Amino acid sequence: MHIIFDKLVTLFWKLKTYFLSRSTGSGFRFVSQGTGGIAFSGNTKNFKCGKSIAFKSDTYFDCSGKITIGDFCHFGGNLTILTSEHSYDGDYAPYSFTDVVKDVNLASFSWLGRGVTIMPGINIGRGSIVAAGSVVTRDVPDYEIFAGVPAKKIGVRDTALFELNISEGRVQ
Repeated sequence: MHIIFDKLVTLFWKLKTYFLSRSTGSGFRFVSQGTGGIAFSGNTKNFKCGKSIAFKSDTYFDCSGKITIGDFCHFGGNLTILTSEHSYDGDYAPYSFTDVVKDVNLASFSWLGRGVTIMPGINIGRGSIVAAGSVVTRDVPDYEIFAGVPAKKIGVRDTALFELNISEGRVQ
């Protein structure tokens, strides 16, 4: 009985993702890796992604601002992308009722591990990697590898090899 329920839940999320991808004009797909699916808040018209994108279980997009995702990006489950946060400079404590909205951009071929949180206003560069469990509070330049809370640079990809793979069509 448990196996049948799991298959029904997976089917539900695949169907929901299919209709969400069509309604947002994007071509993403859902890959079940655990419980939960994809959740959106805000305006889904603010969500755009390129081709060959797969989202995993427990993914959340705050579409108060724009979220733009390039082609051939890979994401682990439990991903959170935020485009808004509370203002703490208002007339109320601990924060005002005004949200600060900032767009998020993920360039093509970026790779975010499981449990990554992207804060508002962040740009993730082409071919960059963010390690599992990281909280990204500043921009990640092209081809750089970030990890930690807050995420910091821990390395750089071999850009010549990376671009050679792309030019020869070795992409997934």
